[in-house]
Amino acid sequence: MNTKASTYSDHTAITPARMSIGKCLALGTVVILIALSNPLYAQNESEDDATVTYPASYFAQYGVVSVNDMLSRIPGIGLALEGNQVPSFGSGNKRGLGESSQILINGKRLAGKANEESSQLDRIAAEQVDYIEIIRGSSGELDVRNSGQLVNIVLFESQSSSSVSGELGFTHFHDGTVEPNGTFSYSAQAGSLSYLLSADVASNYEYL
Repeated sequence: MNTKASTYSDHTAITPARMSIGKCLALGTVVILIALSNPLYAQNESEDDATVTYPASYFAQYGVVSVNDMLSRIPGIGLALEGNQVPSFGSGNKRGLGESSQILINGKRLAGKANEESSQLDRIAAEQVDYIEIIRGSSGELDVRNSGQLVNIVLFESQSSSSVSGELGFTHFHDGTVEPNGTFSYSAQAGSLSYLLSADVASNYEYL
């Protein structure tokens, strides 16, 4: 008797129902990826225009005395002011902050010479400060051009109208001569107008 061999296939036929399930899973994965990518994009977009506020209470733990002391306690302040020849705050360094300073007082750039800005910040007492803002990107509340980050120092209203400051010193020469020197400045704000009057006193004495 001849026996006819039968061949069986181990492959299971893919039914239309299983194909539909596979397509649904693939489509669901694509939808999830798109949904996850949108918040990331929105987050990056919002981070481009962000403001971080440091209230006066934040600095109380450090025993700060002047605005320069407060700025030195803000994390990443050097990056915020990069490219403006930022001085080492609180170290007595009087270098200028740059011609286009990124430091504002009540939303206005400091008046006067660039190399006077660090001294002006030293003369503002910490107790006069309401809060400090680190502003990244554009801000409709500030009437200044901003291509990077700004530091806006907001003073209490009673302290922001005007201020007077001065420094007095003496120069000792080798022949025993003592000559006075000093600076005087008066700053005020009237509406949208801010102005600064300053004077320097120096001796013309020359030791030969």
